[in-house]
Parts: sequence; structure tokens; C-alpha cells
Amino acid sequence: MMEQYSEVVTETIIPQNETLVWDAHELTEASHHVYGLTATDNGIILAFTEARLKPGDEAPHHLVLKRGNFSNGNMLWNDTQIIENGDDGHSWSNPAALYDRLNKTVFIFYVLNEGSREQISTKVYYRLSKDDGVTWSLRVDISDKFDNNELGWTFHMPGPGHGIQLRNQNDQNRNGRLIMPFWHRKAITDKPRCYGNSLLYSDDFGKTWNMGATTGFRLNMNECRIEEVASGKIVLNSRGGPGAPLNTSKFRFRTFSTDAGMSFGETEMCPSFEYCNCDAGMLQINGDTLLMSSLAHKSERAQLSLYKSSDNGLHWGLIGVIHTGQAQYSDLVEIDDKHIGILYGKGVLANQPVMFSVIDKSTIDL
Repeated sequence: MMEQYSEVVTETIIPQNETLVWDAHELTEASHHVYGLTATDNGIILAFTEARLKPGDEAPHHLVLKRGNFSNGNMLWNDTQIIENGDDGHSWSNPAALYDRLNKTVFIFYVLNEGSREQISTKVYYRLSKDDGVTWSLRVDISDKFDNNELGWTFHMPGPGHGIQLRNQNDQNRNGRLIMPFWHRKAITDKPRCYGNSLLYSDDFGKTWNMGATTGFRLNMNECRIEEVASGKIVLNSRGGPGAPLNTSKFRFRTFSTDAGMSFGETEMCPSFEYCNCDAGMLQINGDTLLMSSLAHKSERAQLSLYKSSDNGLHWGLIGVIHTGQAQYSDLVEIDDKHIGILYGKGVLANQPVMFSVIDKSTIDL
């Protein structure tokens, strides 16, 4: 039985239709951890994860996918596809999805971790699919996009979660731009590690990619989420990290770009998410409304909750709790006009199933 916590932040439990995506040890001795998530115009939900063959961020991992379909009130999942195979000891890591709605193309970004405990470096890749994830292209190496960066970053991770395609820019030439957020650092043994965020963007629908704005290295910002609101502003919300000059690992931070990801403004702490030492999902919905799935417990990874912001991510209000017990990473997706979905790890990391909950928009305060 999942442990329940007395420090519940609200009595409101959000009604949801929950299905199992990956059982605790399906395909793996260890866990399924770190998620990518998107939906296509045909209503196909694509859920990606690391299938960790042994415990550890640096351990051998498969990179896997399940395709889902929400129909007649039920969520149905196909069998697992292995996108990259870790049986040879490769550590395929950190999937993050991106959907080009103009060309009906799904991208999955991920890395090959070099596999040492120090986690010194990564190779960065993507694959694409033009048939809703049924088949995939050969992998494309884009590691060189981060060469010669000013902070000496050698370890580069997309997302996780999902990227965005711009649609609300005053400069029409920038509408259709694809953007994937990244987090970076030096090796774990380096002091300081110099965590920070950047954006990778494409103006030719993924044929070429370029590095955009960077931010957060003074605050150790790492795993991050972005969304575009109705004004065209890009909102970045990031998890803090350990080390010098500040240990910010229990906080989240926010910053904004008003030039399609070419620069960021001032960075501020997000006071609604103090004590949150975990990745969180973010989703733009209904114009300027943002949703965030984040853990609410102040000392444990527990009480996965849903929050709402109506002012571009400046302030957040609690909608309700999705799961009162232990939980891990999560991401959000808009399924259709009436439903949103959340993919998350339920329970302790070593023994967690991965679940997908469908939430009817009419049952929450939107």
C-alpha cells in the first residue's frame, strides 16, 4: 500500500480516470523514471521514459515509448516500443517530446550519458516520426550545438517533458518556431557544477537547430519547463540545484522571454513552490492560463498536486491533489477540448508504477 501523508495541503482530491502505463518493473530491474509527453492532432498520446535496467542516473537505460488513445471515456495503451536499447550498457536518458503541428511531426530529444558516476558528458540526439510515433527516423546527433559554450558545460539534458511551437508572436516569421528547453552543468565532481538553462530552436521545422537564450547559472537552475502564453511571452519555470554559489535545490525559479527565446529577463524565485525538490510539469491552456503539476509536501516527494496561474506564471493557486502519497516526476498534456492528462511516477522511485490520469476540465477551476 502507498504511504499516505498527514500533511495534506487541501481536502480537494481531483476526480480522475487513472490507467497504468508501465508496471513497476516492466522491462527493467530498476524503475521507469524521467518522462516525455505529447499529443498529436489525431488524438494519439505519446509517453516516453527511461527504462532503467539498473538503479542510477548513469546506469544502462532503454529509451521507450507507449502510444495511447483516449476514446469513449477510456484510455488505452499499446505495447512498449524500444526507441534505444540499453542492453549493451548504454545509458539513454532524459526524453523530451516536441510536436510540430504544422507538419504533423513528432520529435523526441534525448541523450547518451557517458555512463560514469561523475556523469561528465552527454551526446545529444533526436529522432522524428511522421506517423504519430508508429515508426521513427534514424537518430540525429546535434551535440555540436552546445560546443564552446561560455560556461564550459559538458553535460546537456533536454527538458524533460516537452517543448513548444510558437504561435502567438507579433513577428509572423517567428510563428512556427520549434523550441526545446535544456539544462546543463559540468561534471558532478566539478566545483561549481554551474547548472543553467538554455533554449534550442529551429525556424525550418527541425532541419537545423540553433542555441538561443541561456539563463540561471547563478541560481543553479536545472530541469526546466517552458510554455508560450497568449501575449507571445515565453515562460520558463525551473527547478533549483545544489552547489555554489547558492544551494537552491528546494526552490523553483521563473523567468520570461519577450523575443521568441533569444534572451531572458530577470529571474525570480517562485514562492508558491518552496521546498519542492523535484521535477514538475507545466502546460499552457485557455490563452494565458498555465497549469503546473508539482509535489506539495515540504519534506518528502509526496502529494502530487495541480496548480493554476492566470498571470503568466507570476502567481500560482492550488486547484487540488492528484495523489496524496509518494510520487515522483510528472508532465501534463492537453488531450482535447474537454480533458487534460498527467503522466507521473506513483510511489517510491525504486518500486513505482507509471500512471496516466485523465482529468475532465469541468471538474477543476479553469
